Amino acid sequence: MGGPAADHAPRRRPAPALHAAGARRPRLPRVLRYCLTGTNLHGDNAVNNLSLRGLAEGRHAPHLLGVAAAVLTLVAVAAVVLRRLRAGRPSPVWLGAVLLFGTFLAGGISEVHFLMTGYAVVLLLPAVERMPFRTWARFLPGLALLASPAGYLDLILGPRTDAQWWLVLAELFLLGALLTTPDPSRAEVSATVPAPASAAPASAAPASAAPASAAPASAAPASAAPAAEAPAGPPEPDLAPA
Repeated sequence: MGGPAADHAPRRRPAPALHAAGARRPRLPRVLRYCLTGTNLHGDNAVNNLSLRGLAEGRHAPHLLGVAAAVLTLVAVAAVVLRRLRAGRPSPVWLGAVLLFGTFLAGGISEVHFLMTGYAVVLLLPAVERMPFRTWARFLPGLALLASPAGYLDLILGPRTDAQWWLVLAELFLLGALLTTPDPSRAEVSATVPAPASAAPASAAPASAAPASAAPASAAPASAAPAAEAPAGPPEPDLAPA
């Protein structure tokens, strides 16, 4: 039945949607694992990984040291976030910034262009929550490190300093500032609730009564002059006979 013509007949290909779905299903776990393990930021390219594990690999430190640092970061972030959630509803901008920098440091991949989003979120926090200067001033060291050009840091710290050190240090500064920032919503509530009025002291003197020796209302003096007499009229005529 089959012949040479049948062998060279074009075969029907599966529908593009089914083919794509079938190809995506086995590849998705591999792609996810590839991203979680740091993509290609390993080996000589590990100096571009700005996570704590990437810093340990880029500095040729033990792998367990980077893992331990990442675990400590996760524990600190989880403890502070859970405490804020139990106390009330924290600021969504603060919560997003904490989770973002916690993921950058404790995750497996963080690159320099990721930090642009973190920089914008940190600038948004004091603007939205209207923090006083003494509160948002703690973000200035981390923001200054992120915004400083590499050439300036080479002049200050030396030409042998690479960007991985000070960018990871900037992430740590910003995460530490976020974790130690007081909750602006709770501070606003405490500022609006008035303090209870203090009770009057027991030894307070009672309202002063009128003294017993107060002089009564003055009466008219006894020696007051009598009312003036009416003026005398004309003399009566004498009616007696002459």
